Amino acid sequence: VVPRWIIHLLLAEASISGIVIKTSLREAQRLSVISIDGPPKPCLRLNERDWFRDYRVWMTAAEKLFSLSHFILAENVYTRAASLIRRSKKVQVLLNKITLRRAICWRLAHDHERSIKLISICL
Repeated sequence: VVPRWIIHLLLAEASISGIVIKTSLREAQRLSVISIDGPPKPCLRLNERDWFRDYRVWMTAAEKLFSLSHFILAENVYTRAASLIRRSKKVQVLLNKITLRRAICWRLAHDHERSIKLISICL
């Protein structure tokens, strides 16, 4: 079962209404605090906006979705984490890890062409 905080995080990401985004974000952050599958402790002290933009929140969500075999959702969340890391100029090693996890997601979702393309990016 996908944790509710991840569902609200994805709803906030997909919404275009400011009220829905804010409400979903607050709920996602609140639920992540009490979830055993929530983001790391340093993320808990962030305000809503910074929490939403923290790559660790997205990595935690992607890893949980991956472990639950929701590979297409996990790949999309890994992509979001990678875009946040690129903006914050984090290390290339972490980007390669995300790219390889995305490739695995596509491989498990039986899209071999995308998987090979992503793996070649890391080489």
